[in-house]
Amino acid sequence: MLHRPNLLCIIFASAIASAVLSGCNRGVTTEDVGDKQEEVAELAKDIQQLEAEKEERVAEAAKEERESIEEELQEKRQALTEEQKQLAALKVRQSFEDDMQAKLDSVKMRIDELEKQAEDAEGEQEVQLRQQAEALRTRHKQMQEKLDELRSTSSDEDWTTNKAALEEAWRSAEQSLRGPAATDPSTDAAEPKTEPSSDPS
Repeated sequence: MLHRPNLLCIIFASAIASAVLSGCNRGVTTEDVGDKQEEVAELAKDIQQLEAEKEERVAEAAKEERESIEEELQEKRQALTEEQKQLAALKVRQSFEDDMQAKLDSVKMRIDELEKQAEDAEGEQEVQLRQQAEALRTRHKQMQEKLDELRSTSSDEDWTTNKAALEEAWRSAEQSLRGPAATDPSTDAAEPKTEPSSDPS
């Protein structure tokens, strides 16, 4: 009774060991070689395909890169054109504003001259000189305010509108500067008087 179970265990263990040894020692089979050949062939095929597609894919990548660069260049060119337009507009504005300031400075100098002449004049002549100086001072103040407003304008359309108003104000002031009252009254005395003709005929 005691020997039978031991015998069965020995037989069972022997069968398992035989099966394991049979699997470990089966060696390389034709199937193994065939599988490996298929893998090698597949890789060789992939390499051949990549070689065939290489130039095309490189050319395609180069084309895409070139198109990307061209697009970026186009954007830069457009930005440059816009910046150049803005620069030109700024130069026009600066030139006009500086020129107008120089004109207003000349008006201020004329006002100072009139006031100095008024100090040396008497009577009606002094009154006229001081009146003209005051009139020019009022115009000068108005135009200076318009110029300051023009300088602070950011919109091109508003700047153009304010520029036209300032130019009109200057033309009006310029007429006053050229008018009879703007001349030096002392020059009237230096003009020779015309004597009446003694020709009886």
